Amino acid sequence: MTSPYSGNFEQGLGGNVLPKGRDLVISINDNPLYITGVLYKLKSFRRKNAIQIEQTGSRGNPEKDKITLEMKKPDGTPMDTGRYAIKTYAYFTGVGGKSWYDKFEVV
Repeated sequence: MTSPYSGNFEQGLGGNVLPKGRDLVISINDNPLYITGVLYKLKSFRRKNAIQIEQTGSRGNPEKDKITLEMKKPDGTPMDTGRYAIKTYAYFTGVGGKSWYDKFEVV
């Protein structure tokens, strides 16, 4: 069984990589009722700061089965290079909720 979760990461030597300036897009298949994503900037072991939250309610609309997190600071400049994490929750009819946690690096 394949996971309904996917992101627009590239594969680097150390794992998932997102080029600086590119928005992060997370897609969830299987018609979720809604999707919530929390973006974290990883500081050190077990320390993280939530920096952005995005939510969409698809209600069975395939065009809304994804969230897009703009990888920009409030002033519009691209986020700094470094380690980040995304915690994604999706809620499905009759199944309940599922969650995924992905670490990645902005380079």
